[in-house]
Amino acid sequence: MQKYYTSFLFLIVILVSLLPILELASTVKANPTPVTVGTSTDTLPVRYSFQEKCFYANGRWWVFYYDGSNFGWRTSTDGSSWSSFNTYGAYSPHRISIWYDEANNKICLARCQGATANIYYRQGTANSDGTITWDGTGEVQVTTDAGYDVTVCKDSNGYPWISYSQATVYLDKVVKATATDGSAWGTPTTLWTNRASGAENLKIIPLTGGKMLAVSSATGYVFQSRLYDGSTWAAAVSASTSTPQNYYDYDAGGDGDNVHLVFCKVTSYDVVYVKYTYGTGWGSEETVESATVLQCHPSITLKDTDKVRVFYLKSLTNIRYRDRDSGSWQTAVDISTTESTMTCVTSSYKPYSSKICVTWKSGASSPYNVRFESYTLGAGFSWTVDLTETITTSWSLVLSHGMFVNLPQTISTSWNVLTRWNAIASLSQSLSTVWNVLIQWTSNVGLTQSLSTAWTIITQTSYNIIASLSNTFVWTVDVLKYVGRHYTVDLSITIATSWIVNTIYTPYTNIYATKGFVIAILFLACFIFGIPIMLIIKRK
Repeated sequence: MQKYYTSFLFLIVILVSLLPILELASTVKANPTPVTVGTSTDTLPVRYSFQEKCFYANGRWWVFYYDGSNFGWRTSTDGSSWSSFNTYGAYSPHRISIWYDEANNKICLARCQGATANIYYRQGTANSDGTITWDGTGEVQVTTDAGYDVTVCKDSNGYPWISYSQATVYLDKVVKATATDGSAWGTPTTLWTNRASGAENLKIIPLTGGKMLAVSSATGYVFQSRLYDGSTWAAAVSASTSTPQNYYDYDAGGDGDNVHLVFCKVTSYDVVYVKYTYGTGWGSEETVESATVLQCHPSITLKDTDKVRVFYLKSLTNIRYRDRDSGSWQTAVDISTTESTMTCVTSSYKPYSSKICVTWKSGASSPYNVRFESYTLGAGFSWTVDLTETITTSWSLVLSHGMFVNLPQTISTSWNVLTRWNAIASLSQSLSTVWNVLIQWTSNVGLTQSLSTAWTIITQTSYNIIASLSNTFVWTVDVLKYVGRHYTVDLSITIATSWIVNTIYTPYTNIYATKGFVIAILFLACFIFGIPIMLIIKRK
């Protein structure tokens, strides 16, 4: 009998040892499965990587692509179910570049016509229903130049810029708007002349303080760049030691005053990364992945300060990403390995509301699928967010263990946010009030107010957070409790300020039901296997 109890106790120990694994499974959010946005009869419906044709804005995912007849877009609130196709016009995808101006909720579009004259600009408001309310009465003519493969962005002062390669004469040019709404434009500036007889492209990248960096890609030549300091352009410098397989097989993005460049290397098809550090210049090349595929279409997304995600094709049936965090490359992650003839990868420029995405084409025959994958950054055990802003904005904060809060603030503020699984969340406001908030997993929530108003401080008890913050002069906020490893938050405002709150990890409301079912199965297994073990031991 003692042997029976020993064996059964052994099984119970195994069961208990599995509980941390179950706990981990309950708190790690798996990446969503790639979905099909729509179809196209064109083999390259979302080209090129450097033209930024997907992003998150105003509560929706937006994907722009060419369906074989028209260029347009679809949207989705959940990344799974997509709207009908919204037609913009009968334009090829590589003739159009998209930029999302988050500060003003504007979708910016630049369009060229190849060998035909005129380049155009348009911007409009991204509506919550997935439509766009375009400014003005139509497209604004930027220049009479004929151009190829435009890119568009806005500088840190809110002015639109367009870069393009002028057809026939092969002049790589940039042009800046003289109005923030893009209704008027200056004279184009030539930065390079005939680098590769048309097999070339130019991307313009915003830095801080009105500065810009132009990156030139040319088949058969190393990358070059030129820095604009707000008034003049510096001389061209080499940005790489290797050359691209094709001039269009690259992408670049700005991180403050630094720039990250990725491209497909000629012959070897390695995905190569190079970083530009302001005041220092371009660093050494780093290999993201060796021996990928011809036209691996690398696309780069800025995650945070000195943190990027590089999307690329490892093969025609395998799309991957790899993160570089503060100089350290993480393990590559497969997004999909079951699709055929994938091409044409493009990703969001940076996170909007902590969300990034990537889109690509798959399929060996028409109609081809426009595929999509999305990510919410900070959906794991630790995440750091640093926010600084001096204008009216909507804030998206990811707090400890997956609480997502959207805070529209209507005064000039500076916020510093740090959130971690087991550490600190701190916020500072620099104008007229000062907040110091400390939130820890098992300790206190503390708030201090330095000017003319008083705040109540209520401590956290056990694993429940019950915090009441009351400012009798401006607003009242109630943060109500944390239930079963899932935050429920309610913020009520009495005057002058509007707060909107959402939560992520909503599937976690069913975690304990799922976990209970698994535990019940394991206990049942103990009894099923325990009885035969008991009989065997008894016979012995």
